[in-house]
Amino acid sequence: MNQTCMWYLNTTFDVSANMPECLDGGCMCAWFWIHSDDSSVKQMYMNGFHCDITGIMSTTPIGMPMLSRQFRENPDFNEAANLGDCTIWPRYPMYWMQAEQNNMHTWVLHAASLQ
Repeated sequence: MNQTCMWYLNTTFDVSANMPECLDGGCMCAWFWIHSDDSSVKQMYMNGFHCDITGIMSTTPIGMPMLSRQFRENPDFNEAANLGDCTIWPRYPMYWMQAEQNNMHTWVLHAASLQ
């Protein structure tokens, strides 16, 4: 996770060693930003962009995406962190606070988790 990428025009991201290369023409990648729980704002952004993943020798196929699950501590609801509930790659985009089709159902001021 890169927490300073929005500060720069061009950013390089680390890619998992078993991530397959993009097919000819590149991949569709996404940049996500979610507000901090203590910021008192309700903001969540997703920007899709063309990207290329090159120089990887893996033949691992891309798995079926899953919904992200919240595993961090949530003291407001007396919930302890559960690292065993972490969603391992890949994940669906999160939809939160929409009129319909939400897949993250958290309290309004609690940021949905990207884990």
